[in-house]
Amino acid sequence: AVLVFSTVKLTLQPFVENCINHGLCDDENGINIIIKGFKQGTNIILEVIDDGMGMLPATIAKLALDPEEWKNYGMNNVDKRIKLAFGEGYGISIFSKLGIGTKITVTIPQKGVL
Repeated sequence: AVLVFSTVKLTLQPFVENCINHGLCDDENGINIIIKGFKQGTNIILEVIDDGMGMLPATIAKLALDPEEWKNYGMNNVDKRIKLAFGEGYGISIFSKLGIGTKITVTIPQKGVL
């Protein structure tokens, strides 16, 4: 189980908040948010998945080219803290489709936080 491993504090909170603040299409239909945690090889994978409005392709491209742009979404801080704690091979990735939703993947080593 992934519950025995540690990570840096407030790893998932900004992503859940972003689901609500940026992904909610309308108040009537709401939004579904799924949080997953599992082992993959020697890593722990944490995912925050929503079925909200997703991101524009231009926004995703901008985020992919310049992680500094992530600060507007609260993601930069989380990614930097993970990289500081575990190394450059760890951090977050984003997959999103407009009208479908967004998946944020956090990758950390099984060794847990320092």
